[in-house]
Amino acid sequence: STQSTWDVTEDMDAPLYAYYQLDGFYQNHRKYQRSRDDFQLAGKPADNPSDCKPLRYVTEFKNADVPSLNSELLAPCGLIAWSMFNDSFAFYMSASGANCSHEIGQTPGGFATSVSSRFSTTTPTPTPVPNASAAGPATDCELICLGGFMEYDEAGPRCQKRGIAWDSDVETRFRAPDPQYTYYSTLANPRYYYAEGPVAGSREGHKLPVQTDEDLMVWMRGASTTNFRKLYRRFDDLNLKAGTTVWVRITDRYPTQTFGGKKRIVLTTVNWLGTKNVFMGVLYILLGVLFGVFGLFAFVRWVLGGSEPGEKLS
Repeated sequence: STQSTWDVTEDMDAPLYAYYQLDGFYQNHRKYQRSRDDFQLAGKPADNPSDCKPLRYVTEFKNADVPSLNSELLAPCGLIAWSMFNDSFAFYMSASGANCSHEIGQTPGGFATSVSSRFSTTTPTPTPVPNASAAGPATDCELICLGGFMEYDEAGPRCQKRGIAWDSDVETRFRAPDPQYTYYSTLANPRYYYAEGPVAGSREGHKLPVQTDEDLMVWMRGASTTNFRKLYRRFDDLNLKAGTTVWVRITDRYPTQTFGGKKRIVLTTVNWLGTKNVFMGVLYILLGVLFGVFGLFAFVRWVLGGSEPGEKLS
């Protein structure tokens, strides 16, 4: 685990939103997007398990050793679900600038951070953190969010997990597997973890995704660009005043070295237009310029051609 600190430079009023960001991840690849079964995700019998290739059955895992269950169809199956982002974050805040390292109890360093323009970012020097017994407990450090992926309960104490996914996903598109169908899932086998899989690599602790988990629903909505953000947690009643320090403990599980990417954690506010999206703004400007050039070209051609408006060209 690593940690990072953010200094709030302007007041930030509720609601606040925490996002994780991945750079260089091709979630829009055609074969990647097709590796899923929407019937199975909706709690119905799998329509065509072959769509989930190359991850359909337990036997297709490199280190699958589950006796008598190796022919079970995974629930959920497919690459999208099994490449789910699974880092976890714990947020602390201190209004007086107190050092919260003792509360976090980890060593700083090593994680790229990104924050809104209302933050200044501090990258701590990777030095050992004194233990609480040597330096005494930290003061004025409040735990505001203890987030973990694939947890059934609320993320609290001041952040919410419920409501990060679309209502249509929660109510219709993602349902628990029907008990009458035989699947291999966390709901049926909660103790099983894969130590070696497509995401976890050689690291232990990659838990089986749960179809009713809103973290999974957010991840399964494919991004259109290679650099994207996805909603992690909501802070509906949290106000951050200027001068507050936010400490983030990062449990680093998701390897980005395999695809040469980067990952970030973002805490920001939104306005009525939504979150910042530079790509769409640039795209609209370029399209506007392009259409303007074509319009000017058509106008010049019409003027030089000498034809009257509405005249039929021979």
